[in-house]
Amino acid sequence: MAINLYVFVKLGATQRYSFVTLDDGDYIIEDGVTKKMIVRLIDKNLDGSVDYLHQIIRDESGNDIRDVIDYDFDGQTDFRIEFKDGNGYTWHENAWRRFFYEKDTKQWHIKLDGKKVLLTKDNSLMVKWHGQLFGKR
Repeated sequence: MAINLYVFVKLGATQRYSFVTLDDGDYIIEDGVTKKMIVRLIDKNLDGSVDYLHQIIRDESGNDIRDVIDYDFDGQTDFRIEFKDGNGYTWHENAWRRFFYEKDTKQWHIKLDGKKVLLTKDNSLMVKWHGQLFGKR
């Protein structure tokens, strides 16, 4: 059973945002008008502490600008998609690395020191997003 709390936030004109708490440790802040998610916080092990942050940044018109994820809630964004240029990036070795998908091999890669690095289940860069594996674990 979800508990709905309503928080009023002023962004230009007053808009209502609803804060939804779900039983499985999933907390979602959504736009009260469009019902689009703004922020999602997850307590993965249900110990009472947030372990995961997912945020979608939008412009004033409601268009998606950036999708960001902090997988371990340490303040360092681990993964982002820039909707303007259509690229995805993962934070690895103190730098943002663009990842890309090769349709012919059906594999995800990043570039490290000019070399293409395959992202596999054994690679320490792996994450799962929308059913695909890539990025940083």
